[in-house]
Amino acid sequence: MPDQRREIAAAGDQVTIDGRPMYTAPPAAGITRRLSAVPVQDDTLYIVCSPLRGFGIAELQQMLPESSLICALELDSRVHAEFGAAGCPAGIAYYSANDLGKLEQLLREATSRGVRRVQCVSLNGGYRLHAERYRKIERSLLTILREEYQNRATALHLGRLWIRNSIRNFPAAISTPQLLTGNTSLPAVVLGAGPSTDLILPYLEAMAESAILIAVDTVLPSLLSAGVVPDIVLALESQFVNIYDFVPGIPDSALYVLDTSSYPGLAHVLPEDLLCWVHTPFARLSLLNRLYASLPGLTPLGSVGPAALQLAQQLCRGATICAGIDFAYTVEKSHCRDSAPVLNDRLARDRQSCPVWYRQAAARSPRLQQARDGSVVYTDLVLQRYQETLQAHARGFSVRTIAGPGLPIGLSVQEAGAFLSSSAGGEKIGQPGSRSRQRMLRRALTRQNLAPAGAAAPHIQRELAYLASARTAIASRKDIHPETDYIAYGLGPQPTAAQLDLMARYYQDRWSQLG
Repeated sequence: MPDQRREIAAAGDQVTIDGRPMYTAPPAAGITRRLSAVPVQDDTLYIVCSPLRGFGIAELQQMLPESSLICALELDSRVHAEFGAAGCPAGIAYYSANDLGKLEQLLREATSRGVRRVQCVSLNGGYRLHAERYRKIERSLLTILREEYQNRATALHLGRLWIRNSIRNFPAAISTPQLLTGNTSLPAVVLGAGPSTDLILPYLEAMAESAILIAVDTVLPSLLSAGVVPDIVLALESQFVNIYDFVPGIPDSALYVLDTSSYPGLAHVLPEDLLCWVHTPFARLSLLNRLYASLPGLTPLGSVGPAALQLAQQLCRGATICAGIDFAYTVEKSHCRDSAPVLNDRLARDRQSCPVWYRQAAARSPRLQQARDGSVVYTDLVLQRYQETLQAHARGFSVRTIAGPGLPIGLSVQEAGAFLSSSAGGEKIGQPGSRSRQRMLRRALTRQNLAPAGAAAPHIQRELAYLASARTAIASRKDIHPETDYIAYGLGPQPTAAQLDLMARYYQDRWSQLG
């Protein structure tokens, strides 16, 4: 029944909704029974679903350890209007259906206190009004919780590398042309390095007559081998291995979009006049806001393929199709043919060795899943996490994907030939790799934003002053300046003074090298 039409009556301790009592008679007996079924756990966010008059919340609060939190959630708009947070004890956060974003933020902040579980609690019959929605929200919050801890583990492993790269890339990032967003109505083709890219290769030359080709760096060798030059190549990888993607060739007609945390050596390998930058805010750090707030931003989604989809959505208003974003592999193929991993594997093999990729895949506990085209493919836990993250964000993408041996990614499937037919009547933009096409796209997608010589110097001096003040504060056991929060990034949740001082000196050295 729609919320607006609910009949709500309250008499004494009882609440009746649409003629059905929400509490037993007397309420205390039913609440005691429900409380006895609640698992008591440390480090848990307990969500009281449909609190109504708040009976039982205070008792639940007394049951739980100090490391756990309680909040209340009401999804029914009429019940919310009738009772609101009136029944909740002081200090218990209350959320309505319009406050789900705030509830998610509460959970994200709670992870810094060690919360690692989510538990929905029903203390009355109000839960039944929207039982499936409450279960769905619980699953969504568990996904957020898992992502937060995965991101934390990644930060511990790669966090300092990302900060170091962001510092080293700063002078180059402020002195190159800036990307323009939403400035063209052209369609786009986004190309990852998964096996399904092989299915679209025969169509690319025709598609490129009226569509922008956006490629991830890993697929560049495959495209060049097929005689196709992409218009944009996106690189995110923060480690040296990224260089291998460009060994087979660096087209002088492509635009290279680098992330601010990407491997700094790449900016010195690629033509300076063909570079643009984007920023993926991998953490909420004041340093990143100071340095890169003016750059186009990408939401961190775990891998370069989803980032390329975001980039296409920002740059192009036309229809978009993607291929090679698969998060899966087959017995015959780990990637599309002649991509960088395939070429590297050929170099490492001899007559008696099996492909390196499959040895690595076997160590990651492969599992079987059904692909978009109905076939059975291999994947693993890491690739599935990328898939789930993209599916959660794909609702905001107006993109289609081809079928092929890839996992479902939350996008509608379209045949490559159908996309070609629908885009064939659009504006012609010349042959891929031609100078005229390059000039036209550069005018449409970038603007000159060149910083004057020495523009980085004031920023370098400011950061060195911040870090000097941080070391003084650490030595005197005072709070460090909030602008230097990045020195603790990548350390444990409670770093020692010695660890903080070591990182402060480490970043002082990095900034000094740029001066």
